[in-house]
Amino acid sequence: MKNKFSIYLSVSIKKGGNDKRDPSYFWTVEQEEILKNIINAAEVIICNPATFTIPRHNYEENYKACVKSVIDSNLVLVDARQKKGIGVGGEMMVAKYENVPVMTIAPPNTHYRKLVESTTSPTGESEWLHPFIFGLSTWIVDDLEEACSKINTLIDNGTL
Repeated sequence: MKNKFSIYLSVSIKKGGNDKRDPSYFWTVEQEEILKNIINAAEVIICNPATFTIPRHNYEENYKACVKSVIDSNLVLVDARQKKGIGVGGEMMVAKYENVPVMTIAPPNTHYRKLVESTTSPTGESEWLHPFIFGLSTWIVDDLEEACSKINTLIDNGTL
């Protein structure tokens, strides 16, 4: 029997029907299924705040539910593929404070991780990583597939 492993998905939340942001700003049902099916080292339980049944206008209960869910998780998986808001940073900070590991998906050449001009690099470029992504993440990966592989390895070797 596999152990249960809970993952809190830290991501942007749609702000009503007028929120026309690209789907890459949010976790999709397909990505949640990938997490459940590819992570074979444990039975994965997904906690996605976008699916909470608390009305969005009840900001106090939403805040409390997010903080409790972060603290109760085995891992916080941060979606940093696109620019995010204060909620994601807050969830990362709570996780760090509560010693919950944080894995951040921050692809190269995106908002939080990019090549910049450098006078000290032989190529004239070096990678820049957002200081808070660096400081609040336990691991930084390029994509969902790398995240799943890393999670499997960490569970298998007892690190998570």
